[in-house]
Amino acid sequence: MLNPDGASQFTRRNHFGIDINRDALHLQTPEGRTLKHVRDSLQADWGFNLHDQGRGTSVEDKTPATISLLAPAFDESKNINEKRGDAMQLTKLMFDQITQYIPGQMAIYDDTFEPRAFGDNIQKWGTRTILIESGGYKDDYEKQEIRKLNFVLLITAANAIAGKDYEKISVADYNKIPLNGDGRIRELILKNVQYEGLLRDVAFDRREVDSEDYRNYYARGYVADLGDLSTSEAFFCHGCEGLRSVAGQNIRKPTSRRGRAECT
Repeated sequence: MLNPDGASQFTRRNHFGIDINRDALHLQTPEGRTLKHVRDSLQADWGFNLHDQGRGTSVEDKTPATISLLAPAFDESKNINEKRGDAMQLTKLMFDQITQYIPGQMAIYDDTFEPRAFGDNIQKWGTRTILIESGGYKDDYEKQEIRKLNFVLLITAANAIAGKDYEKISVADYNKIPLNGDGRIRELILKNVQYEGLLRDVAFDRREVDSEDYRNYYARGYVADLGDLSTSEAFFCHGCEGLRSVAGQNIRKPTSRRGRAECT
């Protein structure tokens, strides 16, 4: 847990508002300096960069990206040296093992080099680095099923490192893993909603809202898009043919004895 301040308030930035994962060059944060010191002191052969990603992250805009992987580049030219090649081989092995549990729901990120990021720099400093991002899975808002998948993923990786099984995988096969898409998987899409004489699709998403003390949260649904959503995907999709949407009304009742207006 690199960022306890941010974790306590459900944000990726620390107490001073700095994104630690973009502090690999300047090392302004104590958290960043600690991470750099641990890597240098261990001269670690392998490193796993564990993150959460948005629930709506997609695989090629078609399905939810439950888990995304990446063997990050160590320079702008995206060169492949021995150690990055090893990371790419192991990434493909991990993908092959876990995709059988969540077919079509694993992808890799674009490997454009980010010079400030720890993952890219740890690869540059000589540690074989693999990014693991945990995203969305139907009916798994607390990511309990994804936790199980992560456990299997890491055990698979450790076993493959110990037995050097990853060496049997072609580096070129890494590029056969599907890419993350640019589009977002919606939470719910209602198809062909009739409203004011028009037919339209309606997409809803959910947002987690923190309580004031950051000790809890609640989910808030909202309309994310309207219109022709035939090219969009969602965790849940329902057809509304033959149904009609009617705007709701607030009915104001007479003031109660306590002097408060009551609404239903």
